[in-house]
Amino acid sequence: GPYSALSPRFPDHWDEAGIILYIGETSRNDLMETAISLVPMILRVLSTMAAHPGVRCVGMSGSGATCFAIMESGNERDTQMLVDTIRAEGWWATATALRP
Repeated sequence: GPYSALSPRFPDHWDEAGIILYIGETSRNDLMETAISLVPMILRVLSTMAAHPGVRCVGMSGSGATCFAIMESGNERDTQMLVDTIRAEGWWATATALRP
């Protein structure tokens, strides 16, 4: 199908709010619909993460080999609970931090 229009310009500040706004609310992955139709497990991964407490946005990179969740900063307990939930499903997961 056709590609989407370019995402809006980058945020003025690469703080937590700017990153979440850009990645979670204004950008999109044109391959997501096709990837999910070919590998429905991608939707399950994204849905599992999106339903978890503290998750601000979820998405996938490229063709779906990597799915990610961006969580509220400073919430290590919920972050570890999400990693444990993902690992319990047999999927690989790790926690990391975004630094502006």
